[in-house]
Order: sequence, then structure tokens, then C-alpha cells
Amino acid sequence: MRGSRWAVLVVAACVVVGGCTHRPAERQATPEEVAQRSEEHGRRLLAEAEQAFDNEDYERALRLTSAWKPFPEDLSASIQDLHTQAWAKIEEEEARERRERARAAVDEAHQAFDRRNWAAAVARYQEATRLDPEVKAEVNARLQQAQASLERERERAERERERERLQEIAAAMNRYETESGSVALAVAEVRMTTTAGQYRATGSWRFVRVDAVVRNTGTGIVHANPHDFTLSTPDGYTVSPDKGTYSLGNYFNAVDLRPDGRTSGWLIFYLPQHKEYTLHYQSLSGRASKRIAFP
Repeated sequence: MRGSRWAVLVVAACVVVGGCTHRPAERQATPEEVAQRSEEHGRRLLAEAEQAFDNEDYERALRLTSAWKPFPEDLSASIQDLHTQAWAKIEEEEARERRERARAAVDEAHQAFDRRNWAAAVARYQEATRLDPEVKAEVNARLQQAQASLERERERAERERERERLQEIAAAMNRYETESGSVALAVAEVRMTTTAGQYRATGSWRFVRVDAVVRNTGTGIVHANPHDFTLSTPDGYTVSPDKGTYSLGNYFNAVDLRPDGRTSGWLIFYLPQHKEYTLHYQSLSGRASKRIAFP
């Protein structure tokens, strides 16, 4: 009798507390069930990938078949085969797109060529051959012609820029310039010859004649002397006046200049031929330089 009472009390406690519930352990899937589920998943994935492939959505088909899990051998082979086909289709589409872009570039290049727009023609021909190397044979002759024409055009433009630069230098030669002290320097005229009196230039050397002007910008006496001059080439080769200077009737002679006084005269320099030079004057009274040019 006492045992029955205890049983009733235990049952009542379980009901009140909500415990004492016995739940059976979850059953583990068998290897056969795991394999079956895997195969079902693989077949769904393959069906979706095939549908995407049929719809020409090759990128989706490629994504679906790129991360498959181990499936039965025949299913894995089918997925791998579809993956390979999708990849081939994507490459085929990309190749077709490149060919179309290359053909458009060729057409644009021909138009630029006919307009003699050599820079655009070269750029578009090169773009076409990069996209589709097979068009190289078709466009190579025109590409080479456009490249040669472009190079000549650039050379002409460079020569024109250089000519304009030299003209600017020549136009500014008669303006006084000074660097320090009480001396300002200008150039009235320049000449380039192959002879100076009984002397004759050899090879690429020339006699450069400069009609130099020196001005006293200070308040005291400035002594101007031909020995204070030098002439230099763009690469720094520097010479003093040639002895032929003193055979000239109007050479630059030594003289004392009062404030604001000026003197001028010719100097001859013998040095390699260039389009421009720099005339330097340096004495105890000051320093000045002047660029000269032969446009």
C-alpha cells in the first residue's frame, strides 16, 4: 500500500514540474540513407544546371557545377561533363565577342586611316590585333603605313616646336640681361660662317660671329673687355674669342664705360655647329649671359 502511494507522488511531481520526460535519442542516418540523400541532391543540382545550360545561362550552369560534393561516380561524371561544356560555351562566347569588337576596331581604324588621323588609326589597328590576332594579316600593311606616317608627323611637329623655340630666343637677343653686378648684355646680330679671314672651318665646326653689346647699369666706371667673353654649346663646350676677332675692322674693343654707357663690337668664336649657344660675360664689374640662336 505504501509503495503505491510513493508511485502516485512521483507521477504527480513529474506532472507538476514538467520533467521526467523520456525522449528517445535521435536515430543516426545509415550510410545507405546518406548516399541516397547525396544522390538526390546531386540530381537536383544537375537538373538545375542542365536547365540553365539549355537557357544559355552558361555562367549559372558553371557556378552550379563548380562546387559539387562527392556524388556517385556516374553522377559526378555527368556534372563534370556539364561543367566542361559550360566553360567551353563561355569561352566560345567571349571569343565571339572579341572577334566582333576586333572587327569594329578595324572598321574604325580604316575610317581614321582615310582621314589621315594616323594616331587614331594606329591605336585602333593595334586594339584590333590585340583582340583577335587573326586580323593581323589583314591590317598589317596599313598599320605599318600609319605608324610611319605618324612618326613623320611627330617629327615635323617636333621640328616646328624647335623652330618656334629658336625664333623666340632670336627675337629676345637684343634685350639686355644681367645676372649680377653692373653689367647688362645684349646681342645685336649673329652670323655663322665656314671662313674667318684666311681661316677655314673643318668638319662640323663653324665660326660663330656675335655682335655683342655691353651696358653699364651701375653708378661707377665699368671696364668692358673682349677677353671677358666666352661662348658655350648646349652640352657645355666653352671657348674664348678666336684670334680672328682682331682682324675685323669693328671687333669688340676694350673700353671704360661711364654709368648708362654702352659699347658694342664683333667677336668670333670657333666651335662645333649648333642651333643655339650661350654668350657669357664675366668681369670684376659683373656677370651676364645671353642665349643666341640660328632658327
